[in-house]
Amino acid sequence: MAQQLVDYCRVGYLQIDCGRIGCTGPAKPAALGITMNTAGMQPYLVDVEIAVNGRTLYCSPSI
Repeated sequence: MAQQLVDYCRVGYLQIDCGRIGCTGPAKPAALGITMNTAGMQPYLVDVEIAVNGRTLYCSPSI
């Protein structure tokens, strides 16, 4: 759906917010009070880097 907005609706910028619920209305916090088991997640973690024209915009933090 996001790709269609870019391709057909001339939307120049999209922000996909995975940590909130609310779509186009007011956002509501989600997943409060959960303690993550970082040791259990370790086998699934990958390093992520987002770069545009050689400029790093984001890289995953060390855990």
